[in-house]
This record gives sequence, structure tokens and C-alpha cells, in this order.
Amino acid sequence: MVKLNGERTTRLRPIEGEYIRFNPFEELTAMEQRMEDLFGPRFKSGPLEWAILDEPYPYEPAVDIIQTEGYIEMFVALPGFPMEAIQVDAAPDTITIVGDREPLYPEDVVVHTQEWGVTPVKFRANYILPTEVDPRHVKATFRNGVLHLQLPISETARVKTVPVKVVPA
Repeated sequence: MVKLNGERTTRLRPIEGEYIRFNPFEELTAMEQRMEDLFGPRFKSGPLEWAILDEPYPYEPAVDIIQTEGYIEMFVALPGFPMEAIQVDAAPDTITIVGDREPLYPEDVVVHTQEWGVTPVKFRANYILPTEVDPRHVKATFRNGVLHLQLPISETARVKTVPVKVVPA
């Protein structure tokens, strides 16, 4: 603690030559965050979890979440998924998307390159929304393998400005 203008405050950086208490958990947490930023959310699950699951790698669709005037919009890439096999559940603060896709081609064909089409895919993805939405008025469309969700921002979450009268002191 340091006194600054008579008030106690903490320093963000130590003074040179001062001892600092080492906390290995802070270092590990920071390293885990950097690895997740580098490799994405699959870093946390790891190869052991992939070995236990039915599918070789857990599937997580590519998602863009944007905020427009009055809406949160989501664009979810679901190539090869039929519209009937996609389920969307909305809550005020989260969206859950569940999908199921059969293999795109039979297993007994000659494969020259294989990246994603041979295995059946089942997934469940939860997304925490940046602001509260009205789940009763969500609109969902599916076109060309892209799920588009329009989530109206709830009235309670909208920023309301109130003019404040300034008076002389």
C-alpha cells in the first residue's frame, strides 16, 4: 500500500528492488488465457476429452455476433445441416443451438482428402449474449447453410438518456 494525497492505494507496478509475492496460479491463468486466445475454445477441452467423446473432435460452428440498432444478430455457419435438424432455444441472456447432421458421403468410398464430411455430427452450443434480449420475438432464418438470428434487445436493457439540468454551485 502507498499513500497518495493522504489516501491509501495499491501500486500496479512494483518499485525496482522491491520484493513481489509470487503467485503461480496467476501465471497459469494468464498462460491458459493466452493459449485459448491462440488455439480457440478447443484448448480447454484437450485431446483426452476428444478421445472420450463419440466424435473425433467436438464440433463448434463458426459464429458472428453483432449488435445493430435495437437487435443482437447472430450468423451461424452450419454447412451440410438440414434446416429440420437445427433447434434454437432462446433465453434473455443466452442462446442454445442444437444440430444433427448425417455423414455427407458413405464410408466405403475412396477418399482423397478428408476434413469434415465423413462422420455424423451432433452438437450443442451455448452463447452468452452481450445484452438482455426478448426471447419471445426472436426471428430465425436459414439460407445457404447459414442460420441468421435476429434477437431484439429488451426494453429494460436499452440505454435511456435523461437530460440533467446543470446549475451554478
